[in-house]
Amino acid sequence: MVAEMRGDLSAEEETRLLRCIENRERANEALHAANLVKSQKNADFEAVLAELKLAMGASCLREVVEKIAAQAATSVSLDKEKTQAEERLIAVRQEKEQVLRELNELKASGIGGIELNREVYNTLENEIQQAKAALKVNKSAYERLDGVMGHSGWQGDFKFSTMY
Repeated sequence: MVAEMRGDLSAEEETRLLRCIENRERANEALHAANLVKSQKNADFEAVLAELKLAMGASCLREVVEKIAAQAATSVSLDKEKTQAEERLIAVRQEKEQVLRELNELKASGIGGIELNREVYNTLENEIQQAKAALKVNKSAYERLDGVMGHSGWQGDFKFSTMY
């Protein structure tokens, strides 16, 4: 009682105060542990974001998001370009086959003099060479486009080698 009169706590109050202090210390430790977990997750997210920025050539998160969103449009554009290249290849191949048939018919028919046949032959041979050059250019463009689409992760069913 004398201690209480001097402003000290009673034994019961002191015990209650010690329990309160212990509870707060435990709560503080739990908060500290939770902060460590959140800090680690944040560091992991930052590392992944840094890798994405590096891989995509972006300087901020906004650019990463924009580039990912643009990939769908790029894929559609590449699909369209590939279809056009395939159509050009088919047309050039058909033209080449037609010119070869005409040349073979002229060779087989023997119509006209030697000079006329030579001129027709040279003209057809020139057309064949032009068709071959166009085929080569279109094939190269198709292969480049197919390579670009392969690097972007697009997997198509169509293979050029099965077409020709």
